[in-house]
Amino acid sequence: MKINPWSSGIFISLLVYLLLFFGVRNNTEAIDSTPIDLDSVTNVQMEEVVAKNPQVLGMRMSLANRYLAEGDFSAALNHYIFISSNDISNEFKPAALAQIGWMSYESGKTMLALEYIKESIRLNPDNILGNTYLGIILLEQDFDKEEGLSILAKVLSSYSLTSIEEEIIKEYIEQYDK
Repeated sequence: MKINPWSSGIFISLLVYLLLFFGVRNNTEAIDSTPIDLDSVTNVQMEEVVAKNPQVLGMRMSLANRYLAEGDFSAALNHYIFISSNDISNEFKPAALAQIGWMSYESGKTMLALEYIKESIRLNPDNILGNTYLGIILLEQDFDKEEGLSILAKVLSSYSLTSIEEEIIKEYIEQYDK
């Protein structure tokens, strides 16, 4: 018995169509992620996750911020540099550049710090860290008192800040607005 190629083609196409129509589940639904309390995760555990998933920049940023808060500039810098070099979406890059700038400033490299911070602001003009750091440096280094005060006043009025952040900025404004 000879099989007609046109008939078998139509039959196979119809079969594939039916299988696809009835057999494939809707995979567009979002899967709820399980929130992780990063306070319960050690630096070593975070490093392991980052090593296995180097492009998970949110975890890397959290780890870098943790190192910075602990005063471990070297460990923080490695992660901030990775983020600033690999974040093509610019979601984390402006904050990473601002942090690199601040660490440079804390290390006595003010002009280098300003370059990093200004680049972070160029990438995201609403970058709270970058603007705050720029205002503080302008005031502390007596580069441009009026501009520094203006920047900090804008940060204070334009962004939702934590009470600690708000208090720090207000102290700088009070100290230099004389």
